Amino acid sequence: MHARTALTLTLSIAATLLTACQAPKRVIEAPEPVNPRQVPIFAGDASGVVPWETVVDTCANATVVLIGETHGQELGLALAADLFEDILAANPRAVLAMEFYERDHQVHLNDYNAGITNAEQFDTATFRTASNNPPGHRRMVESARAAGRPVIAANSPRRYTRLARTEGYDRLRSLTGEQQRLFEIPGTIPDNAYTDRFRAIMGQMRSADDSEKAAPTMPGMGVDDFLRAQLLWDYTMADSVSDAIDLGAPVVLVVGQFHSDFGTEAGKSALTDAIAERLLPNQSVIIVSVQDAVAGSLRVEDVGRAHFVTYVGTPEPAEAADN
Repeated sequence: MHARTALTLTLSIAATLLTACQAPKRVIEAPEPVNPRQVPIFAGDASGVVPWETVVDTCANATVVLIGETHGQELGLALAADLFEDILAANPRAVLAMEFYERDHQVHLNDYNAGITNAEQFDTATFRTASNNPPGHRRMVESARAAGRPVIAANSPRRYTRLARTEGYDRLRSLTGEQQRLFEIPGTIPDNAYTDRFRAIMGQMRSADDSEKAAPTMPGMGVDDFLRAQLLWDYTMADSVSDAIDLGAPVVLVVGQFHSDFGTEAGKSALTDAIAERLLPNQSVIIVSVQDAVAGSLRVEDVGRAHFVTYVGTPEPAEAADN
């Protein structure tokens, strides 16, 4: 054997032995796809896990259902879409209402549902993009459309909420009747747990800005200026839901969870309070809160958050040995 050949063989064997003796590499396992209907749902009163079918049946027999989502959370939006589909299957009179469409979009929703416009024209008319029209929202609209059920553009146009924040409600009251048809002004600004929660969160945001020495998002704007805008959204959506009951029930409003969370008690959700004021004594509201968190049981801080609470956060990825 030539010396060079022997050296090459020796090095090859050594490399093999060294590789075999190394610690196995750690690789991250991709999470398994999750069926939204199999995500555990917990009773908000801490009484335990509630079967999916029970949640669907309870919602299908309510007057109003509020699904409080985390914006952009893929699994949570898929769960909301599945829940609406199953409610609609259980009660074909269900109506879909969405925070993410403003009242002046209603004619475009009606045109699309009636087949007058196609999906591309509808998206253009309502300013839908990939970032503001996630698959879960699209599925809900398509489910209602396929069943011939209305979709309600529930929210106040942003130009009016901006006006509420910058110039106040009196400015809105000075507008024409046609303009005022697009929003609902609160009779008073409440002083309760909901407004306390809102002010606390806004205060935390401002403190974070200060700690980072960042310029305020909107100089000169106080917390109560933003509160006026928030309440205009809440009361407009409540009014939209109330009007939609004439078209069928349950009216299923898909909304950011801050608006609906803790609405099981008066004074803790302006949206739920405003809806309750408009309902008859025999009519009911059911709240579902979809939390972007990981939990194997109802967290202490979530007791009373909603009638049903579910967790759709992404667990830490598992590591597996690569032998």
